[in-house]
Amino acid sequence: MRYDICLIKSSQYRGMERCLLATDFRNKRVKRIKGLYEELLERHFYCLSTIEKSPTKQGLYFLLDFYRELKKYGIPCECIVYNETPLEECFGFPLEFLGIDIVCDMAESILSDIPKNTVQHMLNENGLCTSITQVGQIVEKLDSGDVVWLPAYIYKVVDKNEDVQ
Repeated sequence: MRYDICLIKSSQYRGMERCLLATDFRNKRVKRIKGLYEELLERHFYCLSTIEKSPTKQGLYFLLDFYRELKKYGIPCECIVYNETPLEECFGFPLEFLGIDIVCDMAESILSDIPKNTVQHMLNENGLCTSITQVGQIVEKLDSGDVVWLPAYIYKVVDKNEDVQ
């Protein structure tokens, strides 16, 4: 299992290959508060080191705390977990199933930047597979055969402390 904080982009894709960059939280609200960008940048670097380690409950708490702060300043993001097999929860937090991504080494997704009019009709509203049976069909249509693509179950961590909107 792995976890991350990912930007919610205007594109449909909500899988694991969405990097949160330092430039993503340099918006008008952040710029107005002296020193805030630098503080967020420091926390972002700690976040990067946290996601590179084996997942822990403490690490997830840190990610959720950072996620809440980013949301407070208008940065559209979400905390996700992903795994090779289905999950029920993550360190006691409920999960919202987003779909099944198709990944190589849990680092690269074949779905993150697919050509138009290829397999979009097979994907859900999050740009992900809804069923494990779709994985082979999509790989057959998109892959040239030089990479081993495997399913990754993608979940949004349901933040129990988040205000209901």
